[in-house]
Amino acid sequence: MPLLSLAFLACNDQNVGIYNTPPSVLITWPEDGSVVPPGETLELEGRATDDQQSAESLVVSWSSSLDGQLGEVVPDADGVVKLPVTGLTTGTHAITLTAMDDAAVASQETITVDVGFGNGAGAPIVTLIGPADGDPYQRSELIQVVGTATDNEQPWD
Repeated sequence: MPLLSLAFLACNDQNVGIYNTPPSVLITWPEDGSVVPPGETLELEGRATDDQQSAESLVVSWSSSLDGQLGEVVPDADGVVKLPVTGLTTGTHAITLTAMDDAAVASQETITVDVGFGNGAGAPIVTLIGPADGDPYQRSELIQVVGTATDNEQPWD
C-alpha cells in the first residue's frame, strides 16, 4: 500500500489596509512677515500636492485669522494655487493654506502678514507742540494750538 503524505502549511491572516498620507502644502508667496499697504491686492501663492491623488482633486482653501475664509481654489496639475485678495483688515494676519484629500486628511501651513505701513498697527500719534503746559493766558485771549499727527496706517492723500 502506497504511503500517502499530506503536508499542511500554516497560514497567517494578514490585514490589508489603505495607506494614506496627508497632502503636502507650501506657501510660496508672500514671504512670512511681509508688509502689505492697506487697500493693495495681496497675491497669495502656494502649492498643494498629494501622493495618492491628483492635485486637481484636492480641496484647497486660504484663510485669515482676522478676516476668516478668503477663498477656495482648485490647484493646477502641478499643485500650484493662486488667490488675489483685496480689502484685508488692517493688522497682523495669520494667513493659512489648507489642503484636504478624498479621505478627509488635511495639512496646512501658516505665515504672518502685516496689513499696514510697516510701523505697527494702532491709533494715530498726536503731539502737542504749543502752548506749553503751564503757559499763562487770559480768559478772552485767543490761544493758538499747534501740534503734529502721524498715522502709520493711512496715507495723508
